Amino acid sequence: MGFFSKHQHAYDTSRDSFILTFQPELPEERVTAFLRSIGTSLLPGSHAFDGTPTIVFEVVVSPNGIQHIIRFPKGKGQYLMKMLRTSVDGIGYQEYDDNVAYKYDYGVSIKMHNGARTLALASESDYSARLLGSMQDAVEDGDELILQWVIRHSNAKRIAHGAENVSSANTTIWQALMGKTIASPEEIGDRRAKQSDQMFLATGRIAAKAANQQRAARLVNDVVTALTSESGAAYFKTKPVDPVKLSDQIEFARTPLIMTAELSTKELSGVIAWPMGSRVPDIAGLTRGTTQHRPAMNDVPREGLVLGRSTMPGPERRIAMDWRQALTHTYLGGASGTGKTTLAERMLRQAIDKGLGAFVFEYEGNLLNKGLNQVPEHRLDDVIVIDFRRNKFPIGLNIIKLGSPTLVAGQLISLLEAIYPDSKSVYTRKLISHILPALDVLPNATLSDVLVMANPRTPVELAWARDVTTKQKDQKIKQFLTDWLGKTKEVRERDSQALENRLWEILTPPESRYLVTQETSSFDPLDVIENNRLLFVNFAGVSEQVASLIGSFIVGALWRAANAVTPDKPNLMFIDEFQYFSRLNSDFEDMLATARRKKLGLVLATQYIERLSSSTQDAIAANARSKIIFQSSPKSARIHQNDFADRSITAEQMVNLKAFDTIARINTDEGMSRPFTMHTYPEATNYGHGQRAFQISEQKYGRTIESIDAAEARRRRPAAPTKQPHKPIGISTYDVPDDQNREIKDDAAS
Repeated sequence: MGFFSKHQHAYDTSRDSFILTFQPELPEERVTAFLRSIGTSLLPGSHAFDGTPTIVFEVVVSPNGIQHIIRFPKGKGQYLMKMLRTSVDGIGYQEYDDNVAYKYDYGVSIKMHNGARTLALASESDYSARLLGSMQDAVEDGDELILQWVIRHSNAKRIAHGAENVSSANTTIWQALMGKTIASPEEIGDRRAKQSDQMFLATGRIAAKAANQQRAARLVNDVVTALTSESGAAYFKTKPVDPVKLSDQIEFARTPLIMTAELSTKELSGVIAWPMGSRVPDIAGLTRGTTQHRPAMNDVPREGLVLGRSTMPGPERRIAMDWRQALTHTYLGGASGTGKTTLAERMLRQAIDKGLGAFVFEYEGNLLNKGLNQVPEHRLDDVIVIDFRRNKFPIGLNIIKLGSPTLVAGQLISLLEAIYPDSKSVYTRKLISHILPALDVLPNATLSDVLVMANPRTPVELAWARDVTTKQKDQKIKQFLTDWLGKTKEVRERDSQALENRLWEILTPPESRYLVTQETSSFDPLDVIENNRLLFVNFAGVSEQVASLIGSFIVGALWRAANAVTPDKPNLMFIDEFQYFSRLNSDFEDMLATARRKKLGLVLATQYIERLSSSTQDAIAANARSKIIFQSSPKSARIHQNDFADRSITAEQMVNLKAFDTIARINTDEGMSRPFTMHTYPEATNYGHGQRAFQISEQKYGRTIESIDAAEARRRRPAAPTKQPHKPIGISTYDVPDDQNREIKDDAAS
């Protein structure tokens, strides 16, 4: 007995454990198919005392819900999990490391009477649902209820066909004394029917802990009632066990020398309380999954830009993307809080460590804070931070100098009409189209000057606007502005109101005003692209409209710079909630289509793919070659499912993904990979230089608010009129041609 205990303890304490999640429909035949696949994998060693590998089925119920746990023998888990996945479509599983000491207040062991006979179960799925239903009351603080079955293969000798004088499996002492030990034909038929399928030996336990022992006993007895609800020649009976002893047996799922039940495959499928059948009643705490685990094929790299790991069991299978394929763009879709930002942070960290340029645009600030802490010390000088929440020393971006006046005017008109579709005005278009080119005569003009030109409010502003007008070489622009400034003040105010309403949102809040009213930009987009800078732009603190307008201008400027210069190393642009920054649809779609050739890769994330225009959605579908989908809303999921060209991937699967789990396909050297499921890694450890990075950026690129205000006031002063000398009496050099002036001067000298 000691040898058995020693060897069996080694088996029992070295199992691989998994938490299971089932699909909404779990057919009985799929569960029995798995149980049959166990086969001879649970046969004992060559000697009876070598111990026996066993499988453990557990249902654990607490206020946190219902968990189904399966424990496989060490060394056999990989095979058995393959069989489980093959048999049960879409089953979810997660490795489970249970280090908690079990301590129950009340419990019983389960014994089967007349185990050679069949259990009288009308429906295994109904019986299983009944067991689950009996366990759902363990919802109070401190409650925990467990149903545990330890099973192994049975080598029971089968009754041969045509055999006579078969001994009964349940002979009483009195029957033995009377010589009545032969099984009846009815018993023989029943036993043969049970033995027609694979057989298992089992031992069962039920235990609970609660606020008091009485409650624990009630929780256990409810399960006992469900377990013994159907009876026939064979039935279950239970016996209370000392809680300390039972807690030890359950904690290690100990395998006894003698099992207490013999179960057919169908009987076992019912007693393990898996939610079988096409319709399982609503049971409190029972969660159902809908996502099928899919392996990553060999064409998916393990090294490169690491994204996560496969959800398949066994040795960890890393999933990566070749750095060259990162330039074919990556789309991250899914709801807030599902893992998109964490994945983007890890991708950003790897790009920075590799010496690539990285540009981050976001609206909430999470990625900026995390990303700055991922910058190593030797790259701190590459950092440029525009954070609208911190504007003590604002960085400048003169958006009207980011391109030719005609180009910027067209972009500004397009952006205003896209952001404010209900407030289009013919005067807005005319004013922008004429004023922006007019301001080109001033090397330091800013966006705020547009409003002054459109509606000068003071005599000084009016004089300045007229001075700008007189400097125009384009007669069409000059005539328009002359006519405009010749209108009455009331008419100018009325006709420029729509433009003022729109630009007011940018030029009034200090968070945005001091960015766009600086005469010179603090950084050059050409330098950012060519020298692989690290640009972080956070729009938290400003309205969506302001973020859309300024963000689209910056993205557009970087794209034009990428077309103008070719860096030695690639750049990656991370845009979180990119619907805010893609208002310049033509620029954005052109960037998606051709940025790869400019060594610029995009990482685009959003939780609202449905809010994008159909043309932008099509551009993403066609050009963002790698797609990683996290848990999504129903609307988004219906769009995402079309990206996988696989009918077995449904919107429902995407809606029910767990946090950090994804359905993905990536671009490889051999083309698009097959869809696979991936678990992304948690946040990367960081360098902790975030605050220093911000301070260095502020010192290099920031300006004081006082200097910005002073420059604006100085710029708006009209040119002083040239002072002409008084005309002298008589003939003077003012009145004669130049050739005669010399004669007059000569006469005066003589």
